[in-house]
This record gives sequence, C-alpha cells and structure tokens, in this order.
Amino acid sequence: MQRHKIHFFIFTAVLVIALQGGCYKSNQSSLVENSAPTSTPPLPHTISGVILFPDGPHTDSEALLNSYKDEQCVKLKSKNIKSPEETNQFNDCRKKEVVKVSVDEKGNYKLTPPNPGWYDLMIKWWSDKTLGGTSGYKDVGDFQLIYAQKKDDPSKVRFLAVKQPFYFTGQEDVVKNLSLQK
Repeated sequence: MQRHKIHFFIFTAVLVIALQGGCYKSNQSSLVENSAPTSTPPLPHTISGVILFPDGPHTDSEALLNSYKDEQCVKLKSKNIKSPEETNQFNDCRKKEVVKVSVDEKGNYKLTPPNPGWYDLMIKWWSDKTLGGTSGYKDVGDFQLIYAQKKDDPSKVRFLAVKQPFYFTGQEDVVKNLSLQK
C-alpha cells in the first residue's frame, strides 16, 4: 500500500507539472506515428490495443511508449527514494515518447517500437469528468490511472494511464487493452 501511495505522488507530481506547463497538444489525426528516425528499420511486430470507456471506444487520446536502456533502469524507476546520482542515472537511461500515436475512431492504437527492449505504455486524455476530488489515483487492470484537474481550467481533467514496464521481444505482437467499462 505504501508503494502505491509513493507511486501515486510521483505520478501526480509529473502530471501536475505537465498541466501547469500546458504540455498537452491535441492531435486529431488517426494513427499518425511521430517517432524519431532510427538507424535500424522498425520491427515488424507491434504493441496495440483498444481503449474502452463505459459509453464505448475512447477516441480522443494518445498512446505512447517510453523506453528504458536496460533492466537496471527499470529497477531504478521502481525505487521509491533515489539518491541524486540515481536520479541522474535514471534520467539518462530513460527516453520519453519514443513512439506516439493518436487513437483511431474505434479506440484502437498501434505502436511500432524501434527495437526490442524495455518499455512502458502511457495513455493520455482530457475529460470533463473526474473520479472524485481534484486529483487521484486508481488501479485499473494492469494500469495505474492518475488524474488531476487543469490548474487554469478546473472543468478539464487530465488522465494518465500507465502500464508498468515490460520487455518487448519484437518476436510477436503484444496487446495491451485499457478498459474503464464496469
């Protein structure tokens, strides 16, 4: 329980910083990949899924992958309290948003990681509904769901669903669905 509280506060802090900085940029195009060029061609296998809300597929969201250099970097992520040196190591070994797509009209997303390796999956969206209070945390299946009201517009709520890091072999397709249906 203590670990979940610490993760909640870390994710909430990141979310609040993003909200205050106005980092959200809506992208209405469907399944447009915005990845940086790599020296190797993308893998033929993908990470895909569908985002389902109580009223059906959710279309106004983004799915993105963050990458980790190795398993040691993943272990640093899960460490509750990091020394300044460990924080620098973590910042150096984690790459944010290596692949990002918008969700299509059926709530589907498809990400093509550039290489086999460690990744975490994040789903981001805005809503006018909250799960109670101005911010919060909730486990939804294999995802941790964090939400917070936008500082300059409390009618907007930023949601972030985060899947714990996993190893993508590139040898087969992986499906990661997010369902908020009851």
